[in-house]
Amino acid sequence: MLADSLSELKLVKILPGGKGELFSVATKSADFKDKYVTLLKSGTSTIHTDAIVPTDTYTLVAFVKDGQSFDLDEAANGVVIDPMAVLQAKTQGGGGSSSGGCSTGLAGLMLLAVIPLVLKKKK
Repeated sequence: MLADSLSELKLVKILPGGKGELFSVATKSADFKDKYVTLLKSGTSTIHTDAIVPTDTYTLVAFVKDGQSFDLDEAANGVVIDPMAVLQAKTQGGGGSSSGGCSTGLAGLMLLAVIPLVLKKKK
């Protein structure tokens, strides 16, 4: 995982034109709504808010409402087209020479995959 805890998790929604928007982090079930993401320890339905253990397995859950802005086809048709990626902030090396300036860019952009999520709105 590219974060030490749920609060540090950065998941970006890839939008048309090469733009992106970060998902908000859901730390409680009341936050389970469009444009939010949460982390569950695999095999449970409990939100994992403690430190992320690299050897443990987790389930990343992204909430994308059919027909809204994070659904690329923006049609309420029972299909959500949802490319996203996990971001990792570039870490600063200790000591030695530096390229100068402040490095706040994002590195390690990992395209998880074009993940089609099907979310149907209950009527």
